[in-house]
Amino acid sequence: MKRIAALTITLLACCTFSQCGALAQQRAQMPEARRAEHVASFVQVWTTVRDQHWDPTLNGVDWEGARRELQPKVEAAASDEEARAAIAALIERLGQTHFSLIPSDLYQLLDDGGTPSSGDTGIRVRVLDSRAIVSSVVGGAPAARAGVRPGWEIVRLGGVEIRPRLERLVRELPETLLKSADLASAVEGRLKGRTGESVTLTIGTGDGGLRELTVPFETPQGVRTIVGHLPPVWIRAETRELPGGIGYFALSGFANPVYVMDEFGKAVERFRNAAGLVIDLRGNQGGAGNIVMGMLGWLATDSDRQVGTVVRRGLTMKIIVQRRPSPFERPVAVLVDGLSVSGSEVFAAALQDMGRARIFGSRTAGAVLGSTVERLPNGDRFQYAFSDYVSATGRRLEGHGVVPDIAVNLTRDALLKGSDPVIEAAVEWIRQRR
Repeated sequence: MKRIAALTITLLACCTFSQCGALAQQRAQMPEARRAEHVASFVQVWTTVRDQHWDPTLNGVDWEGARRELQPKVEAAASDEEARAAIAALIERLGQTHFSLIPSDLYQLLDDGGTPSSGDTGIRVRVLDSRAIVSSVVGGAPAARAGVRPGWEIVRLGGVEIRPRLERLVRELPETLLKSADLASAVEGRLKGRTGESVTLTIGTGDGGLRELTVPFETPQGVRTIVGHLPPVWIRAETRELPGGIGYFALSGFANPVYVMDEFGKAVERFRNAAGLVIDLRGNQGGAGNIVMGMLGWLATDSDRQVGTVVRRGLTMKIIVQRRPSPFERPVAVLVDGLSVSGSEVFAAALQDMGRARIFGSRTAGAVLGSTVERLPNGDRFQYAFSDYVSATGRRLEGHGVVPDIAVNLTRDALLKGSDPVIEAAVEWIRQRR
């Protein structure tokens, strides 16, 4: 997803070309010691990919040629931005997910107690027909208190007209499975900011009216979680009962195993005798494989079940799920969409392969690679993938995603009416099974 960061910033930023030119003129020549750090970082990225990528051909990329072309640009860079741009260009040559450069500035802001994503409004967005539509609002978040509702359109954000920029993004972004996630991220990135500050929104309410709201950025809802060298994330689990006594469990990410496994275990016990269980992984950004396997253990049909294979350079590992002594045996429906990534795709594919669940929604992002994050000499972090994943039935999920058994798409009309057609389809299927 990092491959479109520069384009997204260009289209959604407020800076004019003249302002950008003035900033370029003000750049100071980079000190030699700092340039050496960037060069060392470039070499570390290049070497790490060469040695750790699971595919010795590096996805068919001329990696040596990329080094010869781009390393001189780092050596001649006049600013941190120019050096990072050359390193990012090297990473983008792979054309694969889970490879990205994370600037050190982000971590410095975190140390200062603030970051562009440290505060949240609680608004979740899907881009439908080039419009930024509110898909959900996190309960208790600032937007919920301000009365923002699903189905409303974000027309202007901080004074910036959103739809023209989204229309251009829709035209210019490549047609990949990650496009839905990229479009949503382009908007949601501007709905986050320093805690204590706020953003002004002009919102279309769907009845022809417009509302202007000032929504503060507050600490996100959920449990603050640190994963390796990545910035903190807030993991949220929601458990409630749907009509007909059907259980519902939603999860934002597979991180913080103590919290997630405890919440899921309580949901299983609560709904053990219910008609069925709906597991909502729409917008789930994935995470740790051990949590995915742990949750699958509650649902597996038999012991020692192989659900997939991890492929590393020179090594192939079978992924086995251990069935719980007292698993959940009622019907299970899993909800996914184009923002369901990584671990959520592995989870859905495993249940689909086992015939243990019916999958509802839209095709997932196809971003399923094992990755880690390391620190570079210039202080930046480098996320890189070191393994591929193949499901038990031989499906390669990277670039292909999980295709739902029953395709159901969100619509603005449904959201404005207060309904969720994906949940409703899952509930109806469970009722029929009952």
